[in-house]
Amino acid sequence: MAEKKKVTANEIYDLFLNEFKIKEQIGSIEIILGGISAKYKGKDAIGDLLQEWLGEWLRQQNFYFRQPTNTQEFPDFLLTESSNSGFLELKTFNADASPAFDIANFDSYCTSLLTIPERIEADYLIFSYKMVDAELSIDNIWLKKVWEITSPSGQDPIKMQVKRNQVYNLRPCTPDLSHSNLVRL
Repeated sequence: MAEKKKVTANEIYDLFLNEFKIKEQIGSIEIILGGISAKYKGKDAIGDLLQEWLGEWLRQQNFYFRQPTNTQEFPDFLLTESSNSGFLELKTFNADASPAFDIANFDSYCTSLLTIPERIEADYLIFSYKMVDAELSIDNIWLKKVWEITSPSGQDPIKMQVKRNQVYNLRPCTPDLSHSNLVRL
């Protein structure tokens, strides 16, 4: 078996844009159960499904990567043998709306930085997608660091989700904010 090729998040991003031309690809999502096929037209599961697809794409490219056994653990993908580098998180959002994904649980993120400060260097591969009549397309793609997808929000130093007066999740900035680094290509 051929040895797995080392790849960086920047190389993945460049391959998606320049060789794979991901913004020109059209796909669909289908479930087959008991011989009955149904096309998925919703948006709720797109992030999880694209994460599965990305793992398969990496396998087919023969790129080295690992994933945590618990899919809820950080990161979605490790691109190195080290447990302190090569972090790649996949985030997705509906291109017809503002990004509403969670960057991370606030408390867990802060606690993890005490033991894995390198997490601050994680790469976030972000897809905005469109789903029209059961056809999935990638509208845009970004590769950013956490400080490039966060921003102040109102009086808060960072955009966040608050539940019962407690900071719960870190949230991304909106691409059209003038101080945002999350700009369209």
